[in-house]
Amino acid sequence: MVLMIDNFDSFTYNLVHYLEELGKVVKVFRNNQITVADVKKLNPSCIVISPGPGRPENAGISQDLIAAYKDQLPILGVCLGMQCMGAVLGGEIVRSEHILHGKLSNIYHVGTGLFEGIKSPFLATRYHSLVLASNYSDRSGGHLQAKSSPGTDLNSKLDAKLAAKHLSGREPKRSEYFTPNETVAGFEVTAWTAEAEIMAIHHKVYPKLAGVQFHPESIASEYGYEILKNFLRLL
Repeated sequence: MVLMIDNFDSFTYNLVHYLEELGKVVKVFRNNQITVADVKKLNPSCIVISPGPGRPENAGISQDLIAAYKDQLPILGVCLGMQCMGAVLGGEIVRSEHILHGKLSNIYHVGTGLFEGIKSPFLATRYHSLVLASNYSDRSGGHLQAKSSPGTDLNSKLDAKLAAKHLSGREPKRSEYFTPNETVAGFEVTAWTAEAEIMAIHHKVYPKLAGVQFHPESIASEYGYEILKNFLRLL
């Protein structure tokens, strides 16, 4: 049985329907309807933390469940759910420099884990104002901080680098933004945008924790079923 935590979002039942079509029984509880003790009694095979409005600290039981089960059950965080994962493991959630609501975006990825057998890039629907903060690495080994204020020299340099990548028309490789062993709150960055924003994560110590910032369950997203199927392989 898959436990779905509903963070009061209209996309939640899209996720439920996808999982049911993949042969899973899904039980849905809103984030204020269930406790960690209740979850223990339910004995789910995995947990999905849904998208939703607001910040991780306002997502009811979501963060408590991640903290309690991070080393026990496969957990998938979607949009707000991924942000909850990052926050629980020590990451910082910040306002995106490239806010998208209901827009398609190219997603680049490592080709393993959630993205096994999926082309890079693919199109996915994004609907968020917040992101998991990260460092951007350039070829000289320096780092550009995502948390810089708009208009700073640092952001100007970053904008110039990203503009050059767009104009070149080539795929932005992970190595251009992140060093080989770099992690964010213990997570490997497994998908990103051309603007170097984190679009998916997979924890190095807790390998059953994975999250996506985009919406695989949106009808406009490519490979939604495949991504969820790859998550279910963690069971």
